[in-house]
Amino acid sequence: QRDLNKRRENKVKAELASKQDRVNQLRQEIAENERQLDMAQENFEKISRIVKKEFEAFDVKKCKDFKDTITEYLENMLKSQESLLTHWERFLPAIKQMEP
Repeated sequence: QRDLNKRRENKVKAELASKQDRVNQLRQEIAENERQLDMAQENFEKISRIVKKEFEAFDVKKCKDFKDTITEYLENMLKSQESLLTHWERFLPAIKQMEP
């Protein structure tokens, strides 16, 4: 961007000094710099869109992984409680027999 602005300033100076050959050269350089600047801007925007999509996909995956982890944890806790209940149900008749 700075290079482009500098070339534009030089072009104006050359026009004021009536140096037509220098003006033509600077016009070509300015056109090339503008083309490169446009390409750089397009690349930046394209990369920005890609990065944004990647972050969105990461967020979706992160949420799904968290949900899956919590679901697995709760299922394991439920199995543990069911197992504990089974043991207590087997132990209950022995406790009732011990009552005076």
